[in-house]
Amino acid sequence: MFKTPFPAYLETTGCWKHVTIEMTKIVQKQITPIYEMESLDIGHAWGSGTYLSVAAATYLLTNEHVAKKMLSTPIAHLPRDGAAPIRVTNPMQAKGAPVDAAMSRIDEAALEGSPTRPVPARKFDLEFAPADYELFFICGYPGYSSPKFATQPNRRSTYFGALNTPSQPYLSQQVPLPNRPECNDEDHFAISYPNEGAMALTDRHVDTPDAHGMSGSLVWNTHFVEVGGNGWTPDQASACGIVWGWDPDAKCLICTKVELLREAILSFLRHEAAYFHWCDRGRPEGDPLTDWLWAEEAVVSL
Repeated sequence: MFKTPFPAYLETTGCWKHVTIEMTKIVQKQITPIYEMESLDIGHAWGSGTYLSVAAATYLLTNEHVAKKMLSTPIAHLPRDGAAPIRVTNPMQAKGAPVDAAMSRIDEAALEGSPTRPVPARKFDLEFAPADYELFFICGYPGYSSPKFATQPNRRSTYFGALNTPSQPYLSQQVPLPNRPECNDEDHFAISYPNEGAMALTDRHVDTPDAHGMSGSLVWNTHFVEVGGNGWTPDQASACGIVWGWDPDAKCLICTKVELLREAILSFLRHEAAYFHWCDRGRPEGDPLTDWLWAEEAVVSL
């Protein structure tokens, strides 16, 4: 997989700590836990999402397998820690394998007064093309507070109170895809997720959390290795994929490459634009092609 010599400076913990801390400061303002709501008073951790900004509108981006929970149970996002969850009520557009992505428009009022800073579409790479040994960053919401292989997993839930699920920042590198029928090198990549890791602030080694709940987290190419580390800032990072799976035996997270993700997001935006155009035309029957052709011209790219 790697053709160039391993960069010697990556052997030091200093650069890993620096990149993790600086990326966390930015990404934590862009993400949200996603809950399945048993009732107005009871919620259970379910997945991770990112707020995305496109053409002055804000969307919630996650996995299709996370979003489809809406078919049986309401789901909610949390733009403010310690506040009440906000139910996802707008339509959720989704695509299954191999991309596994979903997106829903978020009403402006839901984010008023929130520290949230949605990711602009320009931060998405055109294709997955990292440098050898590049550092990848994710920040999501593990759904369990118990150790990874606990016999009785303790799912994060809340009863009669504000929802607050701690996020988990994580810095890693690419590894080979596991041999699974749902994975292929053209559409997917994997990043290492070992049984333990070092805390960025203390260097203390701890067990990595159960990765259930991390689904829907964006994967960031930090470009730290690409620029050689010198003069690197977190503003240089770009989204290169989305997490959708965890293989505990292979000790890795499985992700969709950004090309497929961009294609799915563009399709979502065009379908939404076509719907609004149809509404503006008075909702005529029997002529969907007119609205779709209009949307293809109106929404050319991200």
